[in-house]
Amino acid sequence: MSYVAASIILHYGDEFESFKIFANLMSREDMIFDFYSFDMAKVNVIFHIFMRMMEEKLPSLHEIFVQCGISCSIFLFEWIVAMYSNIFSLDLSSRIWDNIFLHGEFFILKTALAICHSIEKKTELESFENIVLIVKNVK
Repeated sequence: MSYVAASIILHYGDEFESFKIFANLMSREDMIFDFYSFDMAKVNVIFHIFMRMMEEKLPSLHEIFVQCGISCSIFLFEWIVAMYSNIFSLDLSSRIWDNIFLHGEFFILKTALAICHSIEKKTELESFENIVLIVKNVK
């Protein structure tokens, strides 16, 4: 939550207004709420949806993940909980947030899919360890 709270404070400055925005964001019953409340049944559904999207849109990367035993839970939970503030600069994560609020929570998964699309072009995707390093150090 600290990444999200810090980003809001940096944008709004006023602590009370930032708290209200943060509280409203966290109390919406949506994907972000499911992740913060650790409702693992719903979180696992999101992971399954993401893997199906990857299988459809990025079949070669999906195949590499399956062969290496990589689950999207290794990186996706962290990305969603921080709403990408932990892996991108404030400017870029702010643009992602704008699109999430404009287009809805499905944009969260579309962003993750776009990141995976850029990862797919890397040539070091031959082992579990390399893949984990790449998805943990996305910039």
